Amino acid sequence: MRMLFYPCNRYINISSQEGIRMASMSKYEKVKSDIKRKIETGEYVDRDRIPSENEIINQYEVSRITASRALSDLALEGFIYRVQGKGSFVTPSEERIDKMFLQQSVGGPAAQPAHAGILKIGVVIPGISDYHGMSIVSGITGSLRYPDYFVTITSSLDNHVEDYAINLFLANRFDAMIIFPVDTEMYNDTILAMQASRFPFVLVDRNFPRVNSNYVICDNRLGAESATEHLISLGHKRIAFCSSATTTEQTTGIRFEGFQRAMKKHGIPLGLGSDMTKLYANPAMKDRLKAMILNGNITAAVASNSMVGKDLYELCSSMSMNVPADFSIVCFDNTSAFSSMSDFFTFVEQHSFEMGVKASEIVQQMMRNGKKPSSPVQVVLKPTLVVNHSTAPAKN
Repeated sequence: MRMLFYPCNRYINISSQEGIRMASMSKYEKVKSDIKRKIETGEYVDRDRIPSENEIINQYEVSRITASRALSDLALEGFIYRVQGKGSFVTPSEERIDKMFLQQSVGGPAAQPAHAGILKIGVVIPGISDYHGMSIVSGITGSLRYPDYFVTITSSLDNHVEDYAINLFLANRFDAMIIFPVDTEMYNDTILAMQASRFPFVLVDRNFPRVNSNYVICDNRLGAESATEHLISLGHKRIAFCSSATTTEQTTGIRFEGFQRAMKKHGIPLGLGSDMTKLYANPAMKDRLKAMILNGNITAAVASNSMVGKDLYELCSSMSMNVPADFSIVCFDNTSAFSSMSDFFTFVEQHSFEMGVKASEIVQQMMRNGKKPSSPVQVVLKPTLVVNHSTAPAKN
């Protein structure tokens, strides 16, 4: 087995002109250029293992992000290949030439980095397990296609993960971002800083009031109002608004306002059971809701999302109550993610796929304008009520 020796002086045998050129590079470019030089001069030969991330961090005195980016770019350019759990190795010269030829045919001259001309777009979204999230992502990935764009998607479970993901994309010099903000009561300071520095990004599904940014949203107030109007048209007057979040959170609060507006328009008192938010985080509230449904104090509900709609259905089933004969449910978003419930729920269609497409169009427009948006593009989609089988006329 041939042993490799990594010299302490990382810029040995470099001409003064090359040394001046490297001095002007960023840290990540220096690391990448040095490893590439060692491959091209034969210091590392075909299938040799090159330094790991940790070895690069120590040898070049750089951060983990810098080391990771250098290795990623070398892999993209075809100089190395990575084996999980074993490390990074020099791509055999014949394969390297083939890959560089392929890059030249689809992405520009082989002398340029593999990502030259390819715009890196970061997508931050709370989750893609439901219909809404999956449809937004499908709209984005179907519009921002390789080799013009390379889309990286991360799931932000809470505001801390969201902030980390955004900063990671910034540190890795992504060209733009599409962000579905976590629905919290506070603004994300990093997003506000991006707005102030005019970094190109688009918000989807949420916008920040008094922050003049690009966004694509659905009219949540109108959606909740139309859902409530539908139940009222069926004779329901004892209607609850059910959510897994409090009304202090932006989207939930706006939907609750739409619910209230429809109720007030028809002169229907909101009543004690009108706002059942934080339903599933509070067992006492859940027991109270069960009692109100059993006693007929509530005959229908507007659910803030498809998961809450599904939970309400299961709650009724646990009490041997039939939906919709005994209780009607309208929810936001298609429940097609639940195969057994496909085409059952009456729901508010937010046009999630179109949301992703519109956000992508704004990104494309910003990229054409040199990443300097002249004025924010703000799109508000009109929701559609899709009537299926979870709603029925109220019993007399």
